Order: sequence, then C-alpha cells, then structure tokens
Amino acid sequence: ILAAWLIPAGLLDRGPVMCPFRRLTGLPCPTCGLTRSWSAAMHGRLGESVVFHPLGPLTVLGAAAYAAGIDELAPGLTKRLRSPAVAGSLAAGWVVVWLIRLRATRR
Repeated sequence: ILAAWLIPAGLLDRGPVMCPFRRLTGLPCPTCGLTRSWSAAMHGRLGESVVFHPLGPLTVLGAAAYAAGIDELAPGLTKRLRSPAVAGSLAAGWVVVWLIRLRATRR
C-alpha cells in the first residue's frame, strides 16, 4: 500500500508488461493490472484504477483494512468474511471478473 502511494502518479501507466502469464499467452492473468490499479487508487484516480483492474479499489481497501488491524477491531466481521460461503463467493466473483476480462481481450 505504501509503495503504491509513494510511486509517482502515472509512472506505471505505460510500463512494460511484467506478468509472466501475459508475456507467454498475451492474455491477462487474474491479477493483471492490480499494481497499476492500486497506484491509481492511492493517488485518487479511481476511474483509472477500475480500468486497470475492476477489483483494484476493493482489494486496496481490503489490504488497508488488514494492515490497520481490522482483525482486532472487528473480529466478528473478519470471521464472517472468512467463512467458506463468503470466501467461495469472493473467489467466484474474482473468476467471473477474470473471464469477462479475457473475453474483452479476445475482441
């Protein structure tokens, strides 16, 4: 989170492709764009953040909550988030977003 905030805004926008999966296949992996998305989100560019990765703003909020010690502040909430039903739904949502992004790349 700190690195995403410290990296100057826009520095990562046009950088080289670093993802091994994307370099080999030309297709985005499930996390492709998250670094750029986090950086954009940390600099207040939420629209760009969503374009880089639709789940970027949500994941940076989750990481910030984790770093802030949300486990100690709201143990009931984190217990519910870690339940198999919620964890499975989040994972399924992540896969759906990835499949949509894959379909969009093939057009």
